[in-house]
Amino acid sequence: MKKIYYCIDCRKQLTATNPIKRCRKCHYKYQVKENNPNWKNLPILLCIDCGKELCKSARAMKCIRCDKCSILFQLKGNPENHPRFKTHHTEATKQKISIKAKKRLEDPTNHPMWQGGLSKLPYPIIFNNKLKTEIRERDNYKCKKCNITEKENKQLLDIHHIDYNKTNCKPENLVSVCHKCNSEVNANRDYWFAYFNYIVKEVI
Repeated sequence: MKKIYYCIDCRKQLTATNPIKRCRKCHYKYQVKENNPNWKNLPILLCIDCGKELCKSARAMKCIRCDKCSILFQLKGNPENHPRFKTHHTEATKQKISIKAKKRLEDPTNHPMWQGGLSKLPYPIIFNNKLKTEIRERDNYKCKKCNITEKENKQLLDIHHIDYNKTNCKPENLVSVCHKCNSEVNANRDYWFAYFNYIVKEVI
């Protein structure tokens, strides 16, 4: 025989078998710190920057600034203001991160961007440096996603296949993008396919 438990506040029957005291609604109400009898009456404190009264949770954590002022203080341009400045992971944490990364890469088919190993296929002979320079000239040596120039990028622009098919090397299927944008457009492929198609049609 399983023992039946009831909420101590609303007397509703609980579905869980472990001896918990309250249902979800009553537990949430109990967790609200103003209603919790264990919540201490902390002294009123003001933010040192804007003078706004700090909430009870901020006073319990001994904060001297409100949320807005603390963010502004951290982002003044000086990294020494940030509380995590010059902090590093321990060796044990680094080992845990590396183990998790290795497990993730054991089976690449589990990755959400897995396309059946298409990235390992070789490019055709037509996709050479001459074709790439022609596409860069057509696009005025600018990334068609972020509009950064080749001089600002300090390296040659990548040539992206709009339909993600390496064998289709027609000029209307190629577009100039920087290395950063080239990695970003691999996600949400339907959107970027329509986006670059529209841009290339205007250019041509």
